[in-house]
Amino acid sequence: MGRGCYVHVPFCAGGKCPYCAFYSVPYRSELADKFILALVEEARREGFAEIDTLYFGGGTPTSLSANQLERLLSKLLPIMRLRDNAEITFEAGPETLDDEKLAILRNQGAGRLSIGVQSFSEGILETLGRRHSVESANRAIRSALGHGFEVSIDLMYGIPGQSMADWEESLGAAVSAGVDHVSLYCLSFEENTPFEALLIDGKLAPINDEEESAMFFRAVEFLSAEGFARYELSNFARKGKVSRHNRNYWLGGGYYGLGPSAHAYYPGPKYWIRGGNTPNIEDYIGKLSEGESPRLFEEKLTPTQLVEEFVMLRLRLAEGFSIDDTQEALPQIGGEFLFEALRSPIERGFLKMESGRVFIPEEMLFVADSCIVEAFRAVEKALSNKKPSNTQFEGFAEKEDDSL
Repeated sequence: MGRGCYVHVPFCAGGKCPYCAFYSVPYRSELADKFILALVEEARREGFAEIDTLYFGGGTPTSLSANQLERLLSKLLPIMRLRDNAEITFEAGPETLDDEKLAILRNQGAGRLSIGVQSFSEGILETLGRRHSVESANRAIRSALGHGFEVSIDLMYGIPGQSMADWEESLGAAVSAGVDHVSLYCLSFEENTPFEALLIDGKLAPINDEEESAMFFRAVEFLSAEGFARYELSNFARKGKVSRHNRNYWLGGGYYGLGPSAHAYYPGPKYWIRGGNTPNIEDYIGKLSEGESPRLFEEKLTPTQLVEEFVMLRLRLAEGFSIDDTQEALPQIGGEFLFEALRSPIERGFLKMESGRVFIPEEMLFVADSCIVEAFRAVEKALSNKKPSNTQFEGFAEKEDDSL
């Protein structure tokens, strides 16, 4: 497994979309300048190991001006120990991309864009409160491909008023646009969002589970027929175009987290540690300007949490995991112990074992969360009987002493 780094750029041009619960603030040039200085300072404080993947998310990182993007990358990248073949990805909004920004990103080493298209239907874009049009989405994709980027797009389904015909139109348009990768997202009504308020007030009605499920499986069928392999629950890629950053995450690899609200996951001398930064840009900038860390919390993962993390992340991958995978990742409990612990959810159809691997069967993909919960219950029961001590996992991370 490699090591990744996630950078949270918390700005959105024109404000946050009404369904979004990720931390972001409206773009203001002066605040963005201060953020860049703080971000570079946070990077200087890190003792980076070699980085295989660097991912800029948000927010919308391309809300920054062309000058700010160039300044950010020219100051940040030299601090990081990027491998020669490191994958650098930027999330982007179609309305925030132009040739000047694309040229700067490409010249600074970025090779992959994840563009938040969401839909190729004007009516659905309006429902979602997006600020781009179908025409500007297609133009952004063409420009990105013309500059030599690998392009991924996000598509959303389960949207009030969305028909199967709308959904098939978007899937077809994605393939026709020539993208390499497609990520699917089912609309959820997140807490404290405008969409949740509309739902509570009865002004927005969700579509039913049967329709959502039908849309998901239609996408699986359609994209597979067009040469996109499903390698994770809702991510599809042409051959050789898998997101290395996301795959490292699902394989349980360590990663740094820079920026407000960013999380990190890394091996310490004896334990794996999870940490997160303050989710407030003013607090983030203030702490770093005063020489303090923006880290809000750090926690050592318990043996049970480590096993659950492994199960949850690996089951998201289409290939699942094998006994050998488990033995390598969790040598203190062993692969055979975990496979035996999962016997019950396998027998009840929540999981499947085939060719020595455990994975979520295709017919259960739409209720994958329920499958993972069943796996958790089985693992917790088995571990409670085994009663592992905290010291059982000592040394687990020592093989990565030079890392995060």
